[in-house]
Amino acid sequence: MPSSGEQHRYRVGNHVVVAVDGRHLDHTVASHGIATYRVTDTGDPLRLHAGIDLLNISVDDFPGLSSVDLAPRAADVAELMRDGFDMMLADNGAVDVQPVNQTAMKDLAEQFRKLGDNSFPQAVPGPAVPVGIPAREGARVTLDDFQGLDGLTFTVDRLNDKRAWLSVSGDFDELPPDSPLIQRMAPPTKDVEVSDVKVAARMIVDREHGWITDMTLVVHLRMAVGDKAATIRSITYAHQTDNPLAGDVSTPLNGFSRLPNTLIWGGDLALGQYSGVFTPPPMHEPPQRLEPGDEPQTLWVSRRHLALRLEHGNAARLPYGSLGLKNATAFDADGQALDIPLAFNDAQYITDDDNGWLFDVVPLGWQDIDLREVAEVRAEFGYRRRSPGTPVTLTLDDQRRELTHGDARAVAEPIADTDNAWRVTLSSGGQQLYWLDATTLDGVDGQGWVQDSDSWQTPADQIMLARTDNPRAWTQTLRIDADRPALQLSLFAADNGTVEQTETLRFVDPTMIRRVAPGQARHLDEPLHSDRNLSLDTLAPEPDGRGGLQMDLPVGLDSQCGLSAWVDRPDMPVRLWRKTPPPDNAPQAGMQHWQLTLADGAHADVHDLPLETVLNCPGTPNWRSVPVTANTPWHLDLYTLTGRWPQSTGAAADYFAHVQFLDADDRPLRPMLQTAEADDTPGDWAGESQQHGIRDYVDDSGQIRIWGDVAHVVMLAFEPPAIKRRWPNAAKRRADADKESTQ
Repeated sequence: MPSSGEQHRYRVGNHVVVAVDGRHLDHTVASHGIATYRVTDTGDPLRLHAGIDLLNISVDDFPGLSSVDLAPRAADVAELMRDGFDMMLADNGAVDVQPVNQTAMKDLAEQFRKLGDNSFPQAVPGPAVPVGIPAREGARVTLDDFQGLDGLTFTVDRLNDKRAWLSVSGDFDELPPDSPLIQRMAPPTKDVEVSDVKVAARMIVDREHGWITDMTLVVHLRMAVGDKAATIRSITYAHQTDNPLAGDVSTPLNGFSRLPNTLIWGGDLALGQYSGVFTPPPMHEPPQRLEPGDEPQTLWVSRRHLALRLEHGNAARLPYGSLGLKNATAFDADGQALDIPLAFNDAQYITDDDNGWLFDVVPLGWQDIDLREVAEVRAEFGYRRRSPGTPVTLTLDDQRRELTHGDARAVAEPIADTDNAWRVTLSSGGQQLYWLDATTLDGVDGQGWVQDSDSWQTPADQIMLARTDNPRAWTQTLRIDADRPALQLSLFAADNGTVEQTETLRFVDPTMIRRVAPGQARHLDEPLHSDRNLSLDTLAPEPDGRGGLQMDLPVGLDSQCGLSAWVDRPDMPVRLWRKTPPPDNAPQAGMQHWQLTLADGAHADVHDLPLETVLNCPGTPNWRSVPVTANTPWHLDLYTLTGRWPQSTGAAADYFAHVQFLDADDRPLRPMLQTAEADDTPGDWAGESQQHGIRDYVDDSGQIRIWGDVAHVVMLAFEPPAIKRRWPNAAKRRADADKESTQ
């Protein structure tokens, strides 16, 4: 039984695939993060506090909610997550999870309308095993309400003095309406039918305190809501970790996002071997040691990311999967260690001008941590030397054949009622492995991923279940087709190796010199944006005297508004509103001239067309002033201040026409080019801002430097609700009026 005050940190994740009947593409929701569980009461039920320290959610491979890249508009989410959740675990495995900050939860209620009354247990797995499971190998017990499922069978697979290895299974034709799982998944007022439920799980348990140290849970089911039905497949994992900074390409936080995609890789025998979730043996003999060289490695500071790039020395020649982060500490420009809790987030091999390794380290928690003061990171890495392996052959004929190499197995079985075809399964417990030699496939074809005919589990399910014990474990079933009834299939028998060398490397930000405060403030001789009129009441297209239309709009309005022309004649060419210089080249202050044109930019004569101009805006435009409280008021996080990424097309002048940086005396300050040094003397602002794009001022993380200390930023904003303005064709009205006057 866990003791009061005891706490553990876990890497947790969930991967859900929804295949809706009648649709060609599946929908995927994936999340991974780090959670800390602390025991607050050891009674029945056991009470814990769960804190979500790191969270990344993606939907259909597009980024969603992230504690690392939290959008400014998601302040309510940050407040909810910052306070964490209260969790109750009953002896039978039932879990109840409630947010500590109920007020923040109510503010977010609209976003959770489609979920049941208590959907959190599906996302926050309980860290303790139900009590009452006999400590005896082979023992079985049936428990209810574990992760919302009744009637699951727990089996004790093996034991030692400290740990127990359990497997969980379940197979149900349908779930009753009062099932805990249905109650949590059902949208209010909706009847949900759940059938064809299959469950498999593996877990390792600390026998003394009952904590689950490692767990993978796989669930497949059919769900019907009204006249819609879908097949849902989910994988949930939790791995206890005392050091959130430790990680490599096999770490669940990282490798979980690279599970095999059968749509892409399944049809190719060779490419099926090279999924990012695997660590294949190197093709060439690797270096004996990691030799980083004398110069520091490169540090990129990007919003809430510290990207550690290993590119010097022999780093670029180190095989995939041979480097692992063990620890890291951030320092400021004065060499003082910074008290910033950090965690491993991702690792990948990069191929560009200089090949190398990239390890992404991020701060834990939901606080607004400013990483711009980080000038250096000292990180400890372990080098795992892995050899290319020894060539071996696996016989493919009319018999079942098997090879073993430590904890690795290669099994070949002929496919029934099919000539010259075999199913080959390569599996590893994580220490040794077999690997297909893709260079010797003459006369051989096949598939890189094949569903095991004896199992309902997908290849991804099987891999993640195997990795409960070891993050490098894997299993893969291939189909081999040949032009002959027997052959020798070439494999490599290799070892995953052990960490033989540990090195502490320095990573230095090469742009740190550009974070020096500018030598003097440089102002712009321009009026304040806030003095410009943004009213839409007097706006309207006007005839241009040539049968066309023209219009003046407040500068910057097109950053979020759309101006369009609709012709009630589908046979006529498209008309587009474009920004153009005014006829007299003297634009009204604060206004932008627009002209109606054809698709190729030529003037559009619409005097005889039934045309309508429509302006759509997300709200009523107004000027918003945001105070700057940063420690470096000349170096700003523009994305956080404005809540939007700046537009990336057009001249920078177009963007700065609706975003202005003011000092304490309300005088406009000049933005700095990324390449500018603190003691530079910049040239003409009008020419510079027209010749450069906004990306020449704002870096990839949304940071911008200003020539002086900014007190507040004034920007164009829109107050809901959305508005729409419609204008009939003024050119046609004038033409009609002129026609009547001549009659």
